[in-house]
Amino acid sequence: MGLGAWDEAARLLASALKMAEQLGWTALLWYVQSCLAELDVLRERPDAAVTRLETARDGPAVDWRSAVMLQTTLAWAYLSQGDVASADEVARQAVSEAARRQHLTQMVGALRIQGMVLSRQGRREKAEPTFREALDLAHAMPYPYAEARILVENGILDTQRGERDSARKRLEEALAVFQGLGAEKEVERTEQALQGSIPER
Repeated sequence: MGLGAWDEAARLLASALKMAEQLGWTALLWYVQSCLAELDVLRERPDAAVTRLETARDGPAVDWRSAVMLQTTLAWAYLSQGDVASADEVARQAVSEAARRQHLTQMVGALRIQGMVLSRQGRREKAEPTFREALDLAHAMPYPYAEARILVENGILDTQRGERDSARKRLEEALAVFQGLGAEKEVERTEQALQGSIPER
């Protein structure tokens, strides 16, 4: 999915979902549903993502890692729908649980979405340190794909604040990472951001 091969990712995830359902493996089921929901968001189908995740959330209880991943993706889907209040609430839950469990990988994803929510709310003075915290965690792991995604969102925030030099620097850094990873869809979006045409996600 990260490479931008969305059709192939959807096919493989559908197979994994069927397997998880057959085996009754709840943790895998939630993980796959979260991945499929992220794919829905990326394909600009947030309504499908919300339906998928709200249904999964009402299902059997599962381990906290899968729950945090689901919350993070659900917050992103809400944000993409324009439901900022719900996105804010669920993102806070994801960040809080990831912090309580001291799970850094989950924390990075949750903080990125929380930063996006704060940016959408116009709370840019709070979005900046949120992105910075996520970026520092991702860089320390290292987790370059997540780091580049955060840089893009921070670059968009800089653009909104009129800080175009800083925005360009962040976006160019992210672009170099995505190009090195072969993440084609992320390359396309980052190039659009550099050109000043930034699609909502």
